[in-house]
Amino acid sequence: MIKKCFYLSFIAISVLNANSTTRLDDVVVSSAGFEEKIVDTVKNISIITKEDIQNKGFSNIKDILKRSPGVSISSKSVHGDQIDIRGQGDKASSSVLILVDGVSINSLDQTHVGASLDTVDINNIERIEIIPGGGSVLYGSGTRGGVVNIITTKASKNKEFHGYLTAKYASYNHKEYQANLSKGISENIFLDTSFQKLNKKGYTNGTKDDKLSANASLKFDISDNQELILNASYAKSELVVAKNQLTKEQLKEDRKQAPLGIHDSEITQYSEYISRKRKYDLKYTLAQKNFSLETLSFYQKLTMKDRIDKNKGLKFKFKVPFEKGYLVSGYDYEKMKAQRGEENITKVQKETNSLFLIGKYNFNEYVNSMIGYRKEYASYTMQNTENTINGNTKANNDAYEFVLNSKYSDDGNIYFKYEKGFISPTPYKRYDKTSVTPLEYEVNNIKSEDYDTYEIGIRDFIFGSYITLTNFYSISNNEIMRNMHSDRSFNWENIDETKRYGVELFLEQYPTNNLTFNQSYSFINAEITKGEDKGDDIPYVSKNKFVFSMNYYINSKLSTYLDYQYFGSSYDKEKVKVPSYSIANLSLNYEFNSQLSFVTGVNNLLNKEYNEYQSTRNGKTTYRPAPERNYFFQLKYNF
Repeated sequence: MIKKCFYLSFIAISVLNANSTTRLDDVVVSSAGFEEKIVDTVKNISIITKEDIQNKGFSNIKDILKRSPGVSISSKSVHGDQIDIRGQGDKASSSVLILVDGVSINSLDQTHVGASLDTVDINNIERIEIIPGGGSVLYGSGTRGGVVNIITTKASKNKEFHGYLTAKYASYNHKEYQANLSKGISENIFLDTSFQKLNKKGYTNGTKDDKLSANASLKFDISDNQELILNASYAKSELVVAKNQLTKEQLKEDRKQAPLGIHDSEITQYSEYISRKRKYDLKYTLAQKNFSLETLSFYQKLTMKDRIDKNKGLKFKFKVPFEKGYLVSGYDYEKMKAQRGEENITKVQKETNSLFLIGKYNFNEYVNSMIGYRKEYASYTMQNTENTINGNTKANNDAYEFVLNSKYSDDGNIYFKYEKGFISPTPYKRYDKTSVTPLEYEVNNIKSEDYDTYEIGIRDFIFGSYITLTNFYSISNNEIMRNMHSDRSFNWENIDETKRYGVELFLEQYPTNNLTFNQSYSFINAEITKGEDKGDDIPYVSKNKFVFSMNYYINSKLSTYLDYQYFGSSYDKEKVKVPSYSIANLSLNYEFNSQLSFVTGVNNLLNKEYNEYQSTRNGKTTYRPAPERNYFFQLKYNF
């Protein structure tokens, strides 16, 4: 409680000492599917711009998102990080939707696999849009926690040959090289390409991370109001990780060691993963005075060891404005396939067809409302080579949304939102392993999760400070949980009810033209409210998070960036406390001229010892340690 009072007092002081500009003119597309300014949206959406990302020395998307209000990262799996919003805990991979240019990168297998964020080059990001708490009408299943939409840079209309080269060196033998090359091919055709090569050793002894990626974007300006954009990307990753986590005694002995462990009767120390991902999408937009439309077709394939994921689909949106508002309608089709195993191969498929309708109506210049509805038709197929799994099933789901918004000043608005959403299970949750010897599976009758979210928010520019404040309350029914048994069999079940509520606060001030402050604070309470585990906290949810950052331009060439992050304590699945921790990061950027610049800095400035992940099984708690103080230097040349 003392910490909360301190944080809020600090924020209040910052507000009273601020003056200047705002983010209200930032443009977003994640609210209703078409571009509009923040000031015109009826929800609180966080925007991370290209300017927010550049010249701060961020290594990956995880580093960027950790600084956002209400967002936390769980390094639960070596296969990808889980982005958690609003207290989803270790289920974040199924209840937070991660998009790259409108296409989901969430894995179909969500039991231990997060989103493959490392395949996105952060230098190729135009902006990141974060919608906390919902979005099921526009985006469908899996948005209870929220939506993160990563929008990449498209080819510019610059006809001259231009681009940049970067070289980054950091602790743990980190060597990273990037190149961007762009050029106008003709009067209306423009090409943008980028390449990235990364080699680094991990914090843990004997581990490494090597990556190679390439992206290309080809833009056709068909006419003044029509464009066609083709994107293609390829990424290859070679990852060596410690197979086993550390005990508390091993942490004290040597945090960097990779301990030995027994898996499937074999003594192991490391695991190696080689993955390849290909992604293609084609987007067509037409913007007329009396209507707009957008089509997006996509295909992506991820291969790794004994695993193959494929995803293809089509998204269509149509917007018709009228005197008092607009109407958006759309159709989404998606087919997701996955394959696991080398001998007894399991193949699963989920195919969805969805229709949605969103309408916004302005009663007058001060009051407007938004209402939306979505219908999803899903079909599932599960089978394996030994026919121990063989099943087909279907499910239909509905989502509703209502928002009432009052714009009480040029900059300020207050809104109320209600959303009825759903999380339809993946095919992997549609069957149970009933026996290990002999190996037997059984198709279950698991239900889709559904939730009701109530939200009140305010956005304004007060005393020179941009501020957003959101209160939310969410109840989920039939939340899906997996029960693991001692013989390594498992079954899925719907638990009765869970509840999440909290507060999210973000402020930004500009005391002078060369100084910017950010503060964010979030409080989340997440618990099981009915059933056998009634009263228990949802695992891996920190109740408190606070972030402070400062960006100061010392002169026209030199700037510095400082941030401090505090993450409150939580509990793992066995109700063992996960300690709170705080870290600080510092960077310095110098621009020699318009072409040449460098950024250098220190991560974990105070050299705090904390852990990326903690788990307890059969009374034994183990840890995956996070890096201690480390350094980086990056040189960039624009041409």
